[in-house]
Amino acid sequence: MAEWHRVKWSRAEQAVDRSFLAKTASVGTADPKAAPPVFFGQLRDGGRSDLAVEFLAQAMPRLEAVVWAADVVQDMSAALPSEEADTLRTVFDWVAAPTETSRRAAMDAAQRCEISAPAWLAAMAAFYSGGSVAPPDCDPLHPPPDATGRFAAGAILMVCADLEDMEGAIDLCLMRGEGLATQGLSVRGGR
Repeated sequence: MAEWHRVKWSRAEQAVDRSFLAKTASVGTADPKAAPPVFFGQLRDGGRSDLAVEFLAQAMPRLEAVVWAADVVQDMSAALPSEEADTLRTVFDWVAAPTETSRRAAMDAAQRCEISAPAWLAAMAAFYSGGSVAPPDCDPLHPPPDATGRFAAGAILMVCADLEDMEGAIDLCLMRGEGLATQGLSVRGGR
């Protein structure tokens, strides 16, 4: 099992909250005190690839989580409606230049999408990645620390749920995500 160079946590339990750990309790072999790659493998071996997606999205840095979600939405979705394609473009704009302006542009574009569409979820992952989630003319309101990972995982799982071989799609996504956790953005080959 490869070392996750982009993950700062030494134990899986550091990367997630108690509510997530409660969900993993059904996987008897999953030890939250284990190193993140080990815990990830235990979730997968325990037949809970969905929880492995959630865990990985929480464990990796926020930028990588957004990239993972956006790449999956772009590469694995059927033809996106124009408003979702436009929203996804704003997410990639934020990835290329993660500024406050591009983060808010992703949120603005998402408002034109159906709530819970994979592109909407990817845009929410970008928007909740840092900075205030309050309107610009209000006092700052910091996002919950797990919001980016939850939205990113949601985008990935929604795309996979629409595919004929959902489990196969999740496995492919997990391999891609693990590449990001191991090698960072360099695994994308200049995309």
